[in-house]
Amino acid sequence: MSCRLTDPMVALVQRVAATCMLLLLWTIGWPADAATLNDGPRVALVIGNAGYRTMPLTNPVNDARAVADALQRLGFKVIRRENASQQQMHDAVREFGDALKGGVGLFYFAGHGVQVKGSNFLIPVDAAIEREDEVPYKAFDVGLVLAKMETAKNPLNIVILDACRNNPFARGSRSATRGLAQIDAPTGSIVAFATAPGAEAADGSGANGLYTSHLLQHMATPGLKVEDVFKRTRVAVKQSSNGKQIPWESTSLEGDFYFKPPSGGVPAANAPAAASAEAEVWSLVSQSDTPSAYRAYLERYPAGAHAEEAKKRVAAAASVASDGRACNGPPCPGVALDQRLLVLGRGSADGPGQPRGAQLGIPGRARHALCASAQSGSRAARHRRGKSRRARRRRNLCHLAR
Repeated sequence: MSCRLTDPMVALVQRVAATCMLLLLWTIGWPADAATLNDGPRVALVIGNAGYRTMPLTNPVNDARAVADALQRLGFKVIRRENASQQQMHDAVREFGDALKGGVGLFYFAGHGVQVKGSNFLIPVDAAIEREDEVPYKAFDVGLVLAKMETAKNPLNIVILDACRNNPFARGSRSATRGLAQIDAPTGSIVAFATAPGAEAADGSGANGLYTSHLLQHMATPGLKVEDVFKRTRVAVKQSSNGKQIPWESTSLEGDFYFKPPSGGVPAANAPAAASAEAEVWSLVSQSDTPSAYRAYLERYPAGAHAEEAKKRVAAAASVASDGRACNGPPCPGVALDQRLLVLGRGSADGPGQPRGAQLGIPGRARHALCASAQSGSRAARHRRGKSRRARRRRNLCHLAR
């Protein structure tokens, strides 16, 4: 027996898909354009640890001071810590996370760093570590910095780890793994290492480490995109070390960022590409056809090509809600949509189990929003049905009276 989708069913599926996509965009954030990245606030946390009880280093404090000064000149609000203990590092990262309010976040660390079972740890100066299994409890997990950045939902985050010095705890480690482990950069981020994963970086013989000295030079070059800053740094470090040290990055950037914008200002976004992105968003909004979707469009594109239409749709929905008019003709498609949204967000009422939305990979917060939207829509639908029943009873009484 074959099942053929009718036109109303197809429209319903399209509305559900569009609603889910919009909820996903609200959850992970809208893509940022060049103006947002370069005009927003800039916040940096810079830590340099050199005064270790065993195997102290020469340059990390100098590196941290030079990087902090350079970032301040480039418009960053800088939080700086030198020779920080584990508690001081935790406190600084908490302060850094609280200060991230959109814009650009940057974390820089110079000092000892090790990897244990694929996770990267930065070593505080007060760490008394004798065995590898003690590292997760006495060192600082890089993942905490990434978590703060992810929570802030910044359009751009930069992590710079000049922390691949020799492992001071190798004698107490069974694996004695060298260097740091690879990190997959979250969306909208770039993670830069002073050397390739699993390799070690030189502390340097000058005032600054080999990597940081070249990084400082290229950060101050006008008109270089952030990716190009790290590319030029990699080439310079490789040449200076005769190929022994090769910096490495993991990136998932979605926009262009300049530490020091070009003299003529940041180039305007490509107009055709921007218009195409707005058209795609409007297509999803119009398919979803809900007041919240139109409001989200207006928030993202207040002067967009469809802004007037979106305002009219929002106003019309508000008018319908205020006078309680019922749907004319066939049952409102929103009723069926609300029922399906509830299944996606909360699961079927027929029995327990994982919500259908979770099975489809829809994020938790998006599922909660689906539930809220569905419940709100269902209440409105029940109100409309009630009004419709009362209207039918009045018509019947009028018919009898005649």
